[in-house]
Amino acid sequence: MTTETQSPTQTTIQTTPTPSALLKVQQLQGQTPLGEPLFEAIDWSLRPGELWVLRGPNGVGKSTLLKIFLGIHPYFTGQLDGPLCPSEKVYLPQITQPHLAWPITLGEVLGLEVPKDSTLTAKALELKLITPELLKRPWAGASGGERQRLLLLKSLQQPEGKLLLLDEPFNHLDERSLFAAHQLLQWQIKRGQGVAALISCHNDWEVPSALSGELRLKKVKA
Repeated sequence: MTTETQSPTQTTIQTTPTPSALLKVQQLQGQTPLGEPLFEAIDWSLRPGELWVLRGPNGVGKSTLLKIFLGIHPYFTGQLDGPLCPSEKVYLPQITQPHLAWPITLGEVLGLEVPKDSTLTAKALELKLITPELLKRPWAGASGGERQRLLLLKSLQQPEGKLLLLDEPFNHLDERSLFAAHQLLQWQIKRGQGVAALISCHNDWEVPSALSGELRLKKVKA
């Protein structure tokens, strides 16, 4: 008589692998060109699909940290790792020349040297972040908020952009435009194209509601 032994049923559990970090820092501390420390050392990482806000008191080095991540401020200590090449990093600085009189329209600014993403533009129109009338307005005659809306959309249009480093991107926006900007940024990150963002915000009311976390910089103690 032959006895057959049955193997227990095996259950395979499928798990979604954790995506590799676009940025990872260990004990990173920003410095001035003279070697003076700006903020306390941080340990932090940013993964695809995440939206983080960068906070801290005035003068602590928020803009400097974004430039460190961008690769244009080499003055820091600690370890900085990330697989992205420069073309995959998108940087939106604060507007420093609000009265620059470019002889072009806002729509022309939006289209300069950037392939049009019709889906993204359609979403911006749907959310009323932009309007057809706004695109026809001259840059020189536009308000700071109108210019900011166009520059934010232009940043999101970068075809190779994976890492969005946005320095106070919601400056000058009214309540309606701020809500639309939040919605568009969150929508772009959720599109599943491996995009992540770190945005600096000065005011509490500018911070998006749907966040992955907050990176807060602290001044070095004297």
